[in-house]
Amino acid sequence: MCNKVAVLVPPCMLAPGFQVKTDTDCSEWWVQYLQLFVQNKVDIIPYTCAESSFEGYENGLLRMPHGIDYYKKLDGYEEHCRNLAKQMAHKICSMRTGGYNFAAIVGIEHSPSCAVNYIYSNKGMLRRSGLFIDSLKEELNLYVINIPYIGINRKHTRKSVEALEKILKNSVMNN
Repeated sequence: MCNKVAVLVPPCMLAPGFQVKTDTDCSEWWVQYLQLFVQNKVDIIPYTCAESSFEGYENGLLRMPHGIDYYKKLDGYEEHCRNLAKQMAHKICSMRTGGYNFAAIVGIEHSPSCAVNYIYSNKGMLRRSGLFIDSLKEELNLYVINIPYIGINRKHTRKSVEALEKILKNSVMNN
């Protein structure tokens, strides 16, 4: 029988084309995480990218980099994040009832939507979650579901790889 241990990940971890294009190349930052998931026989469940899906993928996948203040001003964006978070929280709850154990929820630091700890704003770096992750935390609290969040800095991965490795080993052993 399978472990039924899973991680919830941003789609750019599985499909790097979902990332905003920038001048800095963070190519293949995701490989070490995928290797870690495979080594620990952990299922990988992507959540919907709020930025790419807002007003359609044909526009969202071509977006330019923006901070959280830009997204907060977009008409309907925060509601879009809340709706995606509600759907994901319901999915997580249903999957847990079906026997899944979620080891972690992964976010990309500096993202205005899926950052766990740090985002960019017009005031510089702020210690806070992105808009989607904020909404997901609120929704999971309503279900009384507590899953650890891991923020990944795509340029400096060592710390998040070590934290995730520890969480995965504990989750797989305890399942």
